[in-house]
Amino acid sequence: MAKIYAILSGKGGVGKTTTAINLGTTLNHLGESVIIVDANLTTPNIGIHLGAPIVPVTLNSCPKWSCRS
Repeated sequence: MAKIYAILSGKGGVGKTTTAINLGTTLNHLGESVIIVDANLTTPNIGIHLGAPIVPVTLNSCPKWSCRS
């Protein structure tokens, strides 16, 4: 059964991205399948932290969920 964890805060700079990456990494090391979604549409930072700053397709470029990579 899938579990969903959400890391939320209205304030910037509190460590949401770092916490999400560290939690995902830890769960993956424990043998769990992990997907991390950065829902910050204006400044997504997960890719930068994971070494992939250039993302070919983002949610911003997908009107009505019609994008393909």
